[in-house]
Amino acid sequence: MSPSHVFVGRLSNESGLNYGQCIGYPGRLSNESGLNYKHVESGHLKESSGKGWYCRVCSPGARWKGLQHPSFLPFSCGNDILLTLAGSKYMESVPVQTGQTPPLLQYFGTLLTRGKLNAFESLELPCLVVNQNKKNLLENWLAEDKLECSEELGDLVKTVDSDPALKIYIKARATPKVVAAFAERREFDKILIYSKQVGYTPDYLFLLQTILRSDPQGAVNFALMMSQMEGGCPVDYNTITDLFLQRNLIRVATTFLLDVLKPNLPEHAHLQTKVLEINLVTFPNVADAILANGMFSHYDRPRIAQLWEKAGLYVRALQHYSELPDIKRVIVNTHAIEPQFFAVSCRVLWDSFSGVGAGMHEDLLLVNLRGNLQMIVQVAKEYSEQLGVDACIKLFEQFKSYEGLYFFLGSYLSSRESNFYDPEKTKNFLMEAKLPDARPLINVCDRFGFVPDLTRYLCSNNMLRYIEGYVQKINPGNAPLVVGQLLDDECPEDFIKGLILSVRSLLPVEPLVEECDPTLAVVAYRRGQCDDELISVTNKNSLFKLQAR
Repeated sequence: MSPSHVFVGRLSNESGLNYGQCIGYPGRLSNESGLNYKHVESGHLKESSGKGWYCRVCSPGARWKGLQHPSFLPFSCGNDILLTLAGSKYMESVPVQTGQTPPLLQYFGTLLTRGKLNAFESLELPCLVVNQNKKNLLENWLAEDKLECSEELGDLVKTVDSDPALKIYIKARATPKVVAAFAERREFDKILIYSKQVGYTPDYLFLLQTILRSDPQGAVNFALMMSQMEGGCPVDYNTITDLFLQRNLIRVATTFLLDVLKPNLPEHAHLQTKVLEINLVTFPNVADAILANGMFSHYDRPRIAQLWEKAGLYVRALQHYSELPDIKRVIVNTHAIEPQFFAVSCRVLWDSFSGVGAGMHEDLLLVNLRGNLQMIVQVAKEYSEQLGVDACIKLFEQFKSYEGLYFFLGSYLSSRESNFYDPEKTKNFLMEAKLPDARPLINVCDRFGFVPDLTRYLCSNNMLRYIEGYVQKINPGNAPLVVGQLLDDECPEDFIKGLILSVRSLLPVEPLVEECDPTLAVVAYRRGQCDDELISVTNKNSLFKLQAR
């Protein structure tokens, strides 16, 4: 019935209508009611499609046979029994005495025994149940198919329980609400299955945004499911990525892109660049791991090279740059480049850019002479044939890097074996060069008898560890010469004593000890049970108290 069929009024007293036949809620009046049609006030009773008469709503002031208000039992009239808002409100307003069943519940109870409620009734009754927190009744009625499912009913039931609400939405074919319910339950696979079954195309972008607000990981899972749909992903990969990045969800965006970009396709070059770019700015180690796995090959290499350089990862930058000015700018950062990779880079440079070697060496020496020297020497040795030995020598002389010159020439000449150099000049050259590594000087001085000069040089330059290394490992037999020179140069006495004791197992130390410290000699002779030597040294140095002990 349309709203125009809702009437409120009172029946004429002339109607002779029996109380039990007065229907305060929609109901067919049977012809047996004895209703005198001509005495019915217009608008109070209405004919239904020629099937008889019914009273939509009776006035609460009607009095029939001494009763205060009419009964609300509907007559059986098939589809013509329709609850209206006015009737519902009226029945709710009727006073109820203690122990009596409210009229509205009495009405619904009667209807439920006869069959299924209509749409309006299916909203009114659950509303009462929800308010009384009797969810079990609602579940029973749904199971018995007593309620007509609608989107409105689903919305009502959802306030207390989402499970039956979802069932109602499905029965009512409220497809958008079904999809939203699956999303809230994180059953993303069911969204795709259900939409395909009913032929529905959701607003996938809006749905993804909705999920993302409360469940970023769920949004990733849903996006990955969409990417595997037949016919392709309904939302562009770039749009999905931007949606994640707008919320600064870099790791979420990375997870999504790494999965969908596995095929390594040329058309995904922009997205490959993007995933490397966003991680180089925030998580360089992630970008490094991506490239280490060899996942991508179509990204913008010059762009990524710039970001590697900016992040201070110069090895990666060198792997990506292809222009000589860029390479020469980056390669001078040798503090962050492993020597082994540096040599490889130089070899690539030489192969790619003929003749670039010398200029690159100059740049490296200008930036950090001491720090880059060893690497330059190694490269000069490897490419001496291409560069020319004379050019390499001039390079080291240009920067007055005599240490570099020595190490470079050392690959051609051995100071311990060669007879083609002047020992005196070589010794003086090495002393003037003040190399941090004294081994070349030691080799020359040991071979040509410059041990006192060597000792004096090492002591004056605080290179005592080289003195220890010389007498302990290279030539212990020259220990007396070393000790004598140390005494002449007034080297610290503790160092001399320690040096002597360190070589006691390698050669006789008595002469050294007596010369250095007679008291120390007494200790050494006593420990060695050398009685004659002990008496001799104590008599010689008037150490009679020690002798008496």
